[in-house]
Amino acid sequence: MNDNCGHACGDLVLSDVAKLIKTTARVSDVVGRYGGDEFVVILSNTDEDAALSFARRVIEKVNKHSFITPLGRLEIGVSLGVSVWQPDNGNGNLEERMRVLLQQADMALLESKRQGRNRATIGGKHAR
Repeated sequence: MNDNCGHACGDLVLSDVAKLIKTTARVSDVVGRYGGDEFVVILSNTDEDAALSFARRVIEKVNKHSFITPLGRLEIGVSLGVSVWQPDNGNGNLEERMRVLLQQADMALLESKRQGRNRATIGGKHAR
């Protein structure tokens, strides 16, 4: 985004995306910016189906949103990577489990980007 329309425009879009994610999340969930144009959301007590449902809602909100910027109205697409904690994620150490979850989500994100925008990937499953 920043490469195409500049940092001021990119920052406005990222701010709007963050708000859309926060309005989709529950009060018990944690939403944060992970870096660049990436966000991380920790959904408590959530299985794969519920995580993909959340991802679909985020995609839908972003697609319906009018991003108003100094360059005018923009439409953007999103790629999402999802991972869900499983008992074999790490060695029981919280830091290790989080590292594994983030690594899995990042690999899923790369697959979503490879497949095209407006997609969420988890373990080879896709949501549009």
